[in-house]
Amino acid sequence: MDGVQLRSHVPDHDLEQKLLEMLRSVEPPALIVFGGSAGTGKTALMARLRQAAPELFGETIADATHTESPGEEQVTRLASFFSPFADGAAPTAGPTRVIALNTGMALRFFHKIREDEEAPSLTALESILLSRLGVPRPAPAVGAMEWLNEAVLVLNLDLRRTAGGPEALFQGMLKALDPDDPSGVLEGAMRCASCQVREWCWPRTNAELVSADKTGTVLDGAVALASLERGRNIAPRELWALAAALVLGGARGVDPCEDVANAFVTGNVSRLRDGLLPGAALESLANDEPLAASLLALDPTLQPNAEAHEEIASAGIDPADDADRLIALLGGADPTKRLAVRTVAAHAAAGPGLTGRYRARARWLAAQLTPGPSPDEHFRAALSAFDGPPDPAADMRILETLAVGLARGFGRKVGADTFLPVDKPGQIHKYGVLVGANLSSQNLLQITPDPHQEDNPVGANLLRYKPVALPVRLGRHQLEITLPIWRLLQAAAAGTLPGTNDLERFHGLRRAVESAVLELSLNPENALLISDIEAGRHWRAANVRTRGGDLLNVYEVS
Repeated sequence: MDGVQLRSHVPDHDLEQKLLEMLRSVEPPALIVFGGSAGTGKTALMARLRQAAPELFGETIADATHTESPGEEQVTRLASFFSPFADGAAPTAGPTRVIALNTGMALRFFHKIREDEEAPSLTALESILLSRLGVPRPAPAVGAMEWLNEAVLVLNLDLRRTAGGPEALFQGMLKALDPDDPSGVLEGAMRCASCQVREWCWPRTNAELVSADKTGTVLDGAVALASLERGRNIAPRELWALAAALVLGGARGVDPCEDVANAFVTGNVSRLRDGLLPGAALESLANDEPLAASLLALDPTLQPNAEAHEEIASAGIDPADDADRLIALLGGADPTKRLAVRTVAAHAAAGPGLTGRYRARARWLAAQLTPGPSPDEHFRAALSAFDGPPDPAADMRILETLAVGLARGFGRKVGADTFLPVDKPGQIHKYGVLVGANLSSQNLLQITPDPHQEDNPVGANLLRYKPVALPVRLGRHQLEITLPIWRLLQAAAAGTLPGTNDLERFHGLRRAVESAVLELSLNPENALLISDIEAGRHWRAANVRTRGGDLLNVYEVS
């Protein structure tokens, strides 16, 4: 790694310490596999570990993720590296072997090696490694190489929480942007010492803001919510791109110092105002940066909020008050820092003041905007249930929300009975056929263990893994209920029926419902609901067991 990469790397000291303790134990792992997509820090973590204790490591491969697919030479190299763990091999001795291997490369390697008759058989290792990387695999035969289960440690760095608390990566990234930190990304910002227009420098002021505890915590919380929206942790590279873009205030393709100097020379106050963190940079970035677009959609100043409304309503009436308010919110206690805030405030005081959005966003960045109650808190509570021991009461509450949402979103209630359609959403028929379904009591809907915690408990614990989606089984299908799906089902449970487009967006959910309904329709004990769609009439049909035999009982229902 070059100097900038080294300075921008945010070490996970807790993970490093635990790994070193494990390697120094009586029975260290024989093999450590660092998985994860590009930019998750596999190479940097391996380098820091080897630097701290080189004597603990044996053969190391740090570049097995640098190509799309392993060539013949690399397959041979990997086969040799993994040969001590071939099927039937005895427990290995010697220092721990370490490799960086993403999931795609692992899949392609094991596929190619199975086609090579001269290569060692690695079926047990393949099953263990891929399942711990999150790829569903059949379990190896009971008793087959039991030592391998304890000998292989897999750390999928995609599972490492990148936002949502001081122990996550993003706050560490933001602190590394402190321009006064000689060990940070900006190396103490030596260029600033001779700057003649420092009071106009929004990049430096932005760097001072994001590296501060309050603003950093606010941005970290917003990114954590964006990760819930996506149903996955956000990659460190994307976080670095966002942090850099926010600091630069939307500047693209130019030296930020020249951008600042040009604004000063031309007296372009709007460029300074927009470049500062509460300005229009986020809107500009949203066109090219997906994560910035997610943050813009989650900006609490755009949500129903009494405090934000207060800021918006009072802006522009008294320009001097706007200026004082901006300095109070973002100016900080040290008058030699955050100079661009004071420059924007001085221009605002001279008129026409600040826009309501500017004042509201400044209040948000200063951690003084209290978010209102959100239905998303129920989702967060549901996720937290996976952090501790099983809680049957919590599981029942989750199941109830999901079952009611599925029933009302996809089906129809008739009295106490729920019916789900056999036809696919969007199909047009004169008559509709629905089958009776009680998802909870018929065990069609179940909360399942989190697959990462179940298949790789040691690795998940070391990474302080926190689930960002609810694992459930609907019929024969394993699903992840993400925050958008939760919102859809919660809205349906509350009586707001989703449209066909909503149901089509969540393709996996729709397919799982169709499959579950098909299973139900094959059971003659389940009642049917037959609807005359044009006339709006409905008939319930069910088998009734009498002393004379089974009869089909059909009657009209409202």
